Amino acid sequence: MEVHLFLDSLEKEFNKYSNEAIAASQKKYMRNQFEFHGLTANKRREIQNLLLKSLQINNLKKIVPLLWNKKKGIINTLHKN
Repeated sequence: MEVHLFLDSLEKEFNKYSNEAIAASQKKYMRNQFEFHGLTANKRREIQNLLLKSLQINNLKKIVPLLWNKKKGIINTLHKN
């Protein structure tokens, strides 16, 4: 359950600090293969580190595959499993 709380919180915070101009630039740099929130690396690290510490996430082995396979809307379906 803590994994899904982390993912929800992470997505909420990323959306809160997203920047469309940076996202467009990042997407262009990666040849339009991926979607981006438009966060600088420093801001992304700050957000994820605060959440990892506050939610006491220790098992990244559960989180990494979920994030790697994440597509728009897939997180909502994962909550049901």
